[in-house]
Amino acid sequence: METCFYRVNLLKALANSARLEIIEFLRDGERCVCEIIPILGRAQSTASKHLDILYQAGILDRRTDGKRTLYRIRDPK
Repeated sequence: METCFYRVNLLKALANSARLEIIEFLRDGERCVCEIIPILGRAQSTASKHLDILYQAGILDRRTDGKRTLYRIRDPK
């Protein structure tokens, strides 16, 4: 059942065009939230919500560097 729950959350996370744009943008490597917001053309709070959904689904990793939060696609290993 846990595997099914994981798959459902993964598919929900991918079922949004803004989140797919984020994933496409991060294919080139780690980026700061401040770099992701302009490509979405949405408010910071909206971008942060999408990033958190991708993080919670296990698609992205994040780390802080001072005041900046950086995201990258999680290594599947």
